[in-house]
Amino acid sequence: MFKNKIKNITNRLLSILNLKIVSLDKSSPFDFTDIDDIDPITAQYLIEDNKIIINIDLELGRTNRWFDMSKKSLDPPIFAIRQALKKDLSGDALVKNILLTLQECQSLTKFNNAAELLGLESEQSNALYSYPWWAEVKPWDSRSIDHMLEHSPFEVKKNRASNGMRIDSNDPHEIMRDDLQNSLPSHAKQYAKLTEAIKKYGFKYGGKSGYVSAEVLIADGKMCWKLGGEGNHRAAAASALGLKKIPVLVTKIIRLDELDSWPNVKLGTFSKKQATEIFYSVFDAKPPKIYNNWVEKNKSHI
Repeated sequence: MFKNKIKNITNRLLSILNLKIVSLDKSSPFDFTDIDDIDPITAQYLIEDNKIIINIDLELGRTNRWFDMSKKSLDPPIFAIRQALKKDLSGDALVKNILLTLQECQSLTKFNNAAELLGLESEQSNALYSYPWWAEVKPWDSRSIDHMLEHSPFEVKKNRASNGMRIDSNDPHEIMRDDLQNSLPSHAKQYAKLTEAIKKYGFKYGGKSGYVSAEVLIADGKMCWKLGGEGNHRAAAASALGLKKIPVLVTKIIRLDELDSWPNVKLGTFSKKQATEIFYSVFDAKPPKIYNNWVEKNKSHI
């Protein structure tokens, strides 16, 4: 009972925090893109709590599936775009080729639950096995897994509607099933459109273009960065096109030595051991095992 009260209080506090983050996102971030040798940590200390934009190496990037973002990345969207570009495709042919590769990946990847999506073994995960894959959170995320369970499907429904895909159901599981089964054509069009725009006009950011959000991970005196919730399609196109650096909006700096303070560790969703393993899986660009079949099939292209 006491633990539930603590969780409820924490979740309310996190909800307030989310509102504050949304408010801050509307302010103008500090733009350091004209300074080539500045690093995220130094920049963050310089401006304290303000958002910052920096040019950052794609080689140090990680996707939301934890693949690297190098020229040889096997992240499905990056790989799909890159393979289509090798064929010098454009327009509808580019869309179709990207879509075929994404569909192949989906056929080789089975989404069961949050634990497997996080790369956790059954004996480690306990309650996480009872949550659907789409409710997954990271140990350092501000949102709780219960918050994601309640809100994520409706955020997906709204996002898909803005990109021309209508989902009629209001049942969370049906929304996510519909999205998984039918959203790939919409994604393929977005990837193709952004790829051709970057080829023609260069990488644009700010204003109507928005930002690629990035979370910087720090451990053992080294760093990498992971894509956040915004700009994933543009970042994939940039990587596939072979760009070395892109401007990103740094939204969070995650230090392994601050693990005890991570929200979903404090909530008890993850043990310290689980949180550490997930951190290093991202840090070392080791995708969850659910992508093993995909990697095995395409590793000869590396």
